[in-house]
Amino acid sequence: MEPLPMELKSALVTLARFFIICNFLADSVHLLHDWDLERTLLNLNWRCGEVYANLYLSCIVAGQLLACFMVIFDSNRQVAAGILSLLANLRVASNPMFWNMEMYADVFALVIAILLATIPPHRLVRCGFLFVAYLTYKNLNDGLPWQLLHRYGVKLLIIFVLSGYRLKWSTAMLLLLLATQSFQAYAWWELPYSLTNMPIIFYKRFQFWQMVSILGGVLMTAVHTQEF
Repeated sequence: MEPLPMELKSALVTLARFFIICNFLADSVHLLHDWDLERTLLNLNWRCGEVYANLYLSCIVAGQLLACFMVIFDSNRQVAAGILSLLANLRVASNPMFWNMEMYADVFALVIAILLATIPPHRLVRCGFLFVAYLTYKNLNDGLPWQLLHRYGVKLLIIFVLSGYRLKWSTAMLLLLLATQSFQAYAWWELPYSLTNMPIIFYKRFQFWQMVSILGGVLMTAVHTQEF
């Protein structure tokens, strides 16, 4: 199959990088918007006081925005990968609601997606990302047709992308199904904003932007696969 034109490939790579870092951009916007709430929760969980809570949140926001800027504008991307990977783990570690193996597996998938966006393309990294995405993919519980489609269809398409089989069609279908799941299963904005709903809102918001980052990783993997 003929390779992609350089202009199109460059545009797709930039779009994929933007999708991958959307998780961090959205988290920074959320922290700035709900600063008082996040400071209060942090203080309740760790008894650190408002001063240290403000310092922590300031470092997280500044670090995320700086690293995202470095990724987009091709400035020390390896350093940016280290910063984003550290901050992703730090954000999960600082929130007891995220202390489970499922969330840490999702962070691991996010870290590999960051590597895809920041280091020269390498087949081992692409294969590792798709393998982790396969293992961490969550099935929908919304009727038998959707269950079957997402349980078997998505994972089969991940295998197709990994092997390079009909890459354009399998990538397009995989992106479509993942995007559908993002809006169908993780529409956190539809929940009433209240203290009792905060855990599920936090979870769904994290999973929504995690899925966007996975979309970016899939697109980046496909663009750098020679059979595309």
